[in-house]
Amino acid sequence: MMQIAIRAGSFPSDDRRHDAAIRLSHPLRDLEGLAHEFRHDLDQRICEESRPSDCWYRIVRGAARRRLIRADGSRRTIDILVPGDYCGFFSSQEENLVIEAAAEGTIVSVYPRWGVEFLAEVDSDARRALRELELEAISRARLHLFSRLRMNPAAKVNSFLLQMSDRMSHVGPGWFELPTSLDEIADYLELPIGTIECHLTLLEERGAIASSGAKRIRILDRGALTVVGDVRSPSGRRIFSFIASRLSVDAAAG
Repeated sequence: MMQIAIRAGSFPSDDRRHDAAIRLSHPLRDLEGLAHEFRHDLDQRICEESRPSDCWYRIVRGAARRRLIRADGSRRTIDILVPGDYCGFFSSQEENLVIEAAAEGTIVSVYPRWGVEFLAEVDSDARRALRELELEAISRARLHLFSRLRMNPAAKVNSFLLQMSDRMSHVGPGWFELPTSLDEIADYLELPIGTIECHLTLLEERGAIASSGAKRIRILDRGALTVVGDVRSPSGRRIFSFIASRLSVDAAAG
């Protein structure tokens, strides 16, 4: 389907206030006058990261998925993008990375790359913030690829909840909303939906989380969920430490 340009301000008042808060704080806020917002249907492609693009993209509402398409045509979701996340980074590696809408009515703000590059040249804070955003996206994708075979189902769900809590706690103190359907989350975690539902129920019964409605969650006991800190590679090295060391090398090279 074709992308549909929309006007900002077509959402409920609470959503508008949240969107406005994000606009005032994100690194490309000075380029809002050059940006255009588009609505994307579920599964609609937003951009590719395997080839240079004329634009940068920021998720405003809804969610998106970063997918790795292999030579045999198989697809693997390696990251879920939530409001405030950027995409459109060019990957020079031999990877076919695409960004697709992971929720119906996903809103994406599109910025001209020339404007982003100019801002990065004249504003050192913006340049640093954009670099950190890019490294964060790389870190999440690498961590998912490295750790998916080293985690049991409970650790996968716990890790996902902690990550979403840290990235989406804007609903209220400690509350966040799952950005996509359970089907989408199950595909990302490579788990049956029933396994995820059972573990969420168990966490709630144990008092580790609370829920409100179908998708709103609050973490009450982070310690009960932090079982992923000891995820290790076959060589025995901690995955988190490996990711951190690689990011330091990449940052120095950049």
